[in-house]
Amino acid sequence: MLVDQATSSAAEWLAETVADPERVLAWWHDDAEHIATLPAGIKFDAIRIPLERAERVMGALAEARAPHCPLYLDRINGHAYVLVAPGTAATWNVPGTYALGTATWLWVPDPASVGGDGISWVWPPDGSGQLCPAEQLAQALVAA
Repeated sequence: MLVDQATSSAAEWLAETVADPERVLAWWHDDAEHIATLPAGIKFDAIRIPLERAERVMGALAEARAPHCPLYLDRINGHAYVLVAPGTAATWNVPGTYALGTATWLWVPDPASVGGDGISWVWPPDGSGQLCPAEQLAQALVAA
């Protein structure tokens, strides 16, 4: 897998959610699926969307010219996940979605895994910590 600076920064940023970031980086490198299990509620919360709504939501976010919204698809379990600010899960209330925050662990693909089968990023994080604004995501879900 070809890894550029933004992808490397994103991997490091995500890996910092655990006590041993090097272990996460090794999982991504060694695991055939390039998946690691990471906790929500530290650097990000996640909003789980049914996969059948994800394409419409992505279209609505793109149309609204929303800021960078890290989003990955889990085609195995039929969900999309959008990374939002920590604490969002505590107040999230959009029907047909589920907010994942503190005390939740997620299968998260390596930021270099883009556009593949299984679990992969559509819009990977860039390592800056920029997340999808919850209000814009909620509007995109309503529009979709």
